[in-house]
Amino acid sequence: MLTEENKEEAEEKTEEARIVHYGSEIKKDDLVSIKDDLLKMYELMKIDSELSEIDETIGDLPELIENKKTKLDELAQKIKEHDQEIGELLAEQKHLIDKNEKIKAKANKYDEQKYSARSNKEYDTIVKSIDTGLELIEKNEIRIDEIDDLVGELQNSKRLLSENQLELSKELQEKEKMLDEVNSEYSEEKNNFIAQRNTLFSQLDKKFQTSYDKINKRHKGEALAIVRNGNCMGCFNSIPPQTTLEIKASTKIYNCHSCGRILIDESLVSN
Repeated sequence: MLTEENKEEAEEKTEEARIVHYGSEIKKDDLVSIKDDLLKMYELMKIDSELSEIDETIGDLPELIENKKTKLDELAQKIKEHDQEIGELLAEQKHLIDKNEKIKAKANKYDEQKYSARSNKEYDTIVKSIDTGLELIEKNEIRIDEIDDLVGELQNSKRLLSENQLELSKELQEKEKMLDEVNSEYSEEKNNFIAQRNTLFSQLDKKFQTSYDKINKRHKGEALAIVRNGNCMGCFNSIPPQTTLEIKASTKIYNCHSCGRILIDESLVSN
């Protein structure tokens, strides 16, 4: 049995095959001319072409801006993690320094006491306590030096991240300014085109809407192609003479078998 996903794929392939062959058609009535529908789609294509040009002018600015914002968030998170790690290391270092001070104070006290020891055993115990304390101090000092190095590395890394963050922030501001300028220049024009498109698109039969949109997504503002001297002017592929005559009669919608564009006779557009 076919799964829902397989059914959808099969339907898409069927639709695709229907669109890209000569003789594929979307009929209202075999005897009724669809010149008006073709002309509406041609006007719709001109609007989509204008919208496509505006989108090309805007280019990938929105995507670039989002990418830079994402990178800035990542940098901010890394800087935050560095600050947290530096804070933890400094807290550990302070604890070790304080601990060493206490051990030194206790060692000094033991050093005074060893001269008043009442037995060799007591003397040895005091000396052993002093030696143990000095060993711990030495161990702590090694760790304290390690922390100095680690903090230095983290601060240097943080400095580089901050410089990168500042540079990226400037780039983001420049891109946002560019996008604002483009939007300011084209916003009203784009909105007008969208309003015109919606009105014109709503006047098309749903079958035409579906096919037109699929082709327009592929060719971006060039869903239709003029037939001139027996050639599709979208891909310059030759069209059989009989098909050319049928396209001129405009009783069916034909799609170029090469590029898939909806074909419209030049005389229809000229008039």
